[in-house]
Amino acid sequence: MLGAITGDVVGSLEHKEYLATPGQDPREAIAKRMVEDIPKDACVMAFNIGFEKGIIRTLADNYPVYADHLMNIYDNFIDLAIPFQKGDYWKPQMQGRYSLKVVLPTIVPEMKDAYNDLDGVHNGDDAMRMFVKLGESTDLDEIVKTKTALLEYCKLDTYAMVKILEKLKQLVA
Repeated sequence: MLGAITGDVVGSLEHKEYLATPGQDPREAIAKRMVEDIPKDACVMAFNIGFEKGIIRTLADNYPVYADHLMNIYDNFIDLAIPFQKGDYWKPQMQGRYSLKVVLPTIVPEMKDAYNDLDGVHNGDDAMRMFVKLGESTDLDEIVKTKTALLEYCKLDTYAMVKILEKLKQLVA
């Protein structure tokens, strides 16, 4: 799954997403989609960027036609987890943890139930299980419901980072 929001954090936002077809190698399609959807020199943000950067480097190594643009994305990553990981923002209810699911309700309390309110996918483990299940299903209604749930989860992860960034910007303004 790939989710991205482009635009000004305080202005208009545009959500872009990609969900691979189960059972097919999605790597080249993801690389192509990233190059199409993320402009060169754009600031790219993730929460705990290690996984994302590793995937992008592998994609660049495997698909040289996209390598220059992918490595530009790689070089422009910012890790939104850093202020929480380093303790620059800390609250007792975080209990020393700084995952997106812990930080979001702490810094954006109005979104405390956002993940619980989703239909079927509440965390990364759920998403992985649902994606495998998607590849095994032949029921069209179930496939549509599962795809929708996965994309809504992805969209919420991306939107959660936008809301966290907005709150951090308010704190330092």
